[in-house]
Amino acid sequence: MKVRFSSFFTRTKITKLAAPTTDAAEVQRAALAVLDRFELTRPVRPLGVRVELDRVDNGLRRHDGQAAQPPG
Repeated sequence: MKVRFSSFFTRTKITKLAAPTTDAAEVQRAALAVLDRFELTRPVRPLGVRVELDRVDNGLRRHDGQAAQPPG
């Protein structure tokens, strides 16, 4: 997650899920947990969340190399 404050000072914090997921609610829970780790004492400008899933050999792969189920 990337948070940019009104002064343009930018902080980034990350987390890794225990297992791959395509569940938007699980991603939202993880993002909100990361957001709780920020000290939000100043106004925030943009707020960004990035989700990654690797695509290898026309198949989806988790970061540990195991096959993952495609979304949908």
